[in-house]
Amino acid sequence: MEEQFKKIWGEKDESGFKEKHAPVLSIDEKEMKISVAVGKVEHPSETSHFIQWIELLDEEISLEKIYLSPFSKPKAVFYVKEMPRNMKVRIFCNLHGTWQSL
Repeated sequence: MEEQFKKIWGEKDESGFKEKHAPVLSIDEKEMKISVAVGKVEHPSETSHFIQWIELLDEEISLEKIYLSPFSKPKAVFYVKEMPRNMKVRIFCNLHGTWQSL
């Protein structure tokens, strides 16, 4: 699923960062599962540069936020009772700020 995304907080220069910060969603409606990977090219996960959290929203209401630590894969799986009507995903990179699917 090709998602559009935008940077919503942090450094203003986005050039070169999109491929590593775009939330990539995979939706399984049968399992009621939403899988999120960060980056079309996998985002680094090291002490000095990592994804701190991945958040699932419906409209602007937070449904769940999963916190990550350095060296963990920049991925999250959300199980929902019903699919969000206007789903968005936000991620926070400790160096490059917050990014959101549209």
